Amino acid sequence: MKLTLLMPGLSWLDAHDGAEVCRGLALPALATLLGRGHRQAMPLSLSALYQRSLGLSAAGIAARLAAAAGLQGEHWLLADPVHVRIDRDRALLADVGVMRLGQDEAAALVASLNRHFAEDGLCFHAPQPGRWLLQLPEASAASFTPLADAVGENVNEHLPSGTRGLHWSRLLNEMQMLLYTHPVNDARELRGELSVNSVWLWG
Repeated sequence: MKLTLLMPGLSWLDAHDGAEVCRGLALPALATLLGRGHRQAMPLSLSALYQRSLGLSAAGIAARLAAAAGLQGEHWLLADPVHVRIDRDRALLADVGVMRLGQDEAAALVASLNRHFAEDGLCFHAPQPGRWLLQLPEASAASFTPLADAVGENVNEHLPSGTRGLHWSRLLNEMQMLLYTHPVNDARELRGELSVNSVWLWG
């Protein structure tokens, strides 16, 4: 039997953190598994690896998820809730998977975003606490990095690009400022939980 394992994030530690975090770390089961197989590093982004290996494409995923959630509209982006951590001279991205965001929290955050951006014709939806969708009045005219390719990375290296990239970067800054002072995040921080201090636009 031949098994192919995709192991995203297996070597996520960089030169700054790796040695200290892994000091004394023992993973005998993983060592056994890797010792019996053939390891192959591939010069592909995670989304490209998913597409090549599993046939999963990020292109148009926001529109497909919106349709699956019963939402009407032609132009969509994913606007996933994330936490951005400032580390030395970098801003590192963590996704909501480590934050256990509740549906009530997501609804309150989305309601505030919708009030603020109504004049821009933007409408946020939260069909799941950790999966938000952004309905646009027209096509974005920009390119975005899939979330899977940006988690753990410096967000400044994955900002929106293309014809309206700067426009979306500016809107993203506004979103971050609104979320930074939101009561939901104040409560999360008091409980020792990560705040939702940004969204990640993609799809």
